[in-house]
Amino acid sequence: MTISFVLVTSAYAQSENWDYIVTGTEHYYGLGTGATQEEASNVALANMMQNIVVNVHSDFSMLADETNTNGTLDSKTKVMNCIKTYSQGTFTNVGTQMKKGKGKNEPPFTVLRYMPHSELQKVFNGRIEAARNYIRIADEAIDRRKVDMALQYYYWAYSLVRSLQYPYEAKDDEGKVIVTEVPVKIREVLEKIEVRYESQDGAYINLLFYYDGVPASCLDFSYNDGESQIEDCKAQDGRGCLEMVSGYEDSEVFHVSINYEYISQARGDAEMSSVLAVVPKQVFKEASHKVVRGGSGLPADRKQELDEPKRVAVDKNVMELDQPLDIDKAQQ
Repeated sequence: MTISFVLVTSAYAQSENWDYIVTGTEHYYGLGTGATQEEASNVALANMMQNIVVNVHSDFSMLADETNTNGTLDSKTKVMNCIKTYSQGTFTNVGTQMKKGKGKNEPPFTVLRYMPHSELQKVFNGRIEAARNYIRIADEAIDRRKVDMALQYYYWAYSLVRSLQYPYEAKDDEGKVIVTEVPVKIREVLEKIEVRYESQDGAYINLLFYYDGVPASCLDFSYNDGESQIEDCKAQDGRGCLEMVSGYEDSEVFHVSINYEYISQARGDAEMSSVLAVVPKQVFKEASHKVVRGGSGLPADRKQELDEPKRVAVDKNVMELDQPLDIDKAQQ
């Protein structure tokens, strides 16, 4: 595991005594040895991460739904996974000290890496504020009927807070607990999404997607083509298309799932990507749709709002807005 930190060798780092750090109770620290200073430093960083886990795992609040496959909670693993995501952030107060070996019986380099306990709290606070900002963006997006963006940022906010030491203490701008309030918002959005069968063109199944009775401008989804799950599909202007494998194109029921994780979009954000990778996925049953062939489709008064059936190219990176959301305003 490569751990990236901003190295600070300021007056703070230089003023701390090696023995004081190791024997005291004010710092998380790690010692490492190696043939080179870089090797010793990497070992020290990994040991510092382990030191954090040892110190905080007993206080780490677990959410009731976070269990392993045996139905039991593996708290230490969960804490270690979350702590690893902090390494993707920027710790601005990490110190380093190095000693060179003086004899054959001493390693060439011994490195001490350390940071005050307060630094971890800064990371927690930063994630809470980021989650609040995501909720602001999602709230504005839903007001603009940008359902895909709303789902993305609601779920990202929820995931960030679930990676905290005390997730139930994180509150939104209205003072509501994020880990209980945001799932309600996600379910409310998902419950307003409808997917209906419209027509067939050979192996292609044309579907109608709409939100709260109106064609959805953009939604991301996956579906089962009869043999496997097809990811990264997009419905635009109320229309989406399935391509079924031979032998399944005449199925009576099609299984479609609305996407709300948006893992692909997080690739440019190392911290968010790492959080989505280690925080257990929250399953929302409201995202799953069984689309029955020969369904009623859209009501007649909505039919004219849609163009002729069209196949939508798969592109997870496109997110069009009639008018761009004012994210700077949302951050205020």
